Amino acid sequence: MGEVNKRIYADIGAGWGERFVRRAQESPEQKFVVVEPERRNIPPRIPPNLTWIVGGVEKGYFLPLESGSVDEANLDFVLFFVHGEVSEEVFPLRVSEFLDEMLRITKKGGKIFIREPRENVERIRPLLQQKKIIFSEKLMPEEEARSHSEAAREMLSGEKELQPFVIEIEK
Repeated sequence: MGEVNKRIYADIGAGWGERFVRRAQESPEQKFVVVEPERRNIPPRIPPNLTWIVGGVEKGYFLPLESGSVDEANLDFVLFFVHGEVSEEVFPLRVSEFLDEMLRITKKGGKIFIREPRENVERIRPLLQQKKIIFSEKLMPEEEARSHSEAAREMLSGEKELQPFVIEIEK
């Protein structure tokens, strides 16, 4: 039984990683992986079932995870920050890179969750349709947003364009 039956959950661009640290503590029988480019975000105490990898998705650089190895991949409010760093012309290319990597690491039958503000969901939707990716989207329930992360909590009190949404893709 052991390692073979453990489900693997990945959080790409986890920030401080508070949500995955909490999930790992609550589910010691599962395996969690955080990929975060900022070394300074590594928490002082990491549960033994959580692997913290310093890295990210950059042009020509891929996530340090095996293809088809993850049961659930999460990309939470990462594209919101990417959008602020690149032009409108470059944004779809960056989103495409993230999507390709999320699809690569997620196993068949696995799920991908992308949590972003409404305005980014509206930018991402055409790209998902162009790639013929079947997905669903919904407003993130307020209770989930409050317990999710600082970014989600901040968006709750913001303008309509910043309401947090969840895109779910089943591979």
